[in-house]
Amino acid sequence: MKSQKTSLKSGTFQWNFNGWLGCQIGGTGWLLLFGILLLFHKDIIAGISFTVCFLLLNAIGAFLWHRRDKIAPYHATQIFFALVGGLSAVTITLLDWAGYFPNEATASDYTKWLLIIPALMVVFHFRERSSRKKDMTN
Repeated sequence: MKSQKTSLKSGTFQWNFNGWLGCQIGGTGWLLLFGILLLFHKDIIAGISFTVCFLLLNAIGAFLWHRRDKIAPYHATQIFFALVGGLSAVTITLLDWAGYFPNEATASDYTKWLLIIPALMVVFHFRERSSRKKDMTN
């Protein structure tokens, strides 16, 4: 049986500060941008909601990074992506309810772009599984 230390270092995904920061800022930066824009448009509740989602996701990302000696990078990435996708769908729905989309557009027109997140998660799953199988045979 492999030790916990070994299992954290095996697989495709490895802890890397630049990679993790890029994932975190790339996944959440748009929330801060929209939050600031909404605040400038005097929609305080929506602007604060987006900014809070940005801060919450980045706090979770920082927590996962600081627990990297206990959490496998693959699992942390999957957790973070799931949370980004879920909160992004919520914020887009909030925009729809607040009437920010043109009359003919709906939240579903925009949330379909979020399907990239579960698609990436599936790709990551198969890459990690393949890598772990190779590790077991070596």
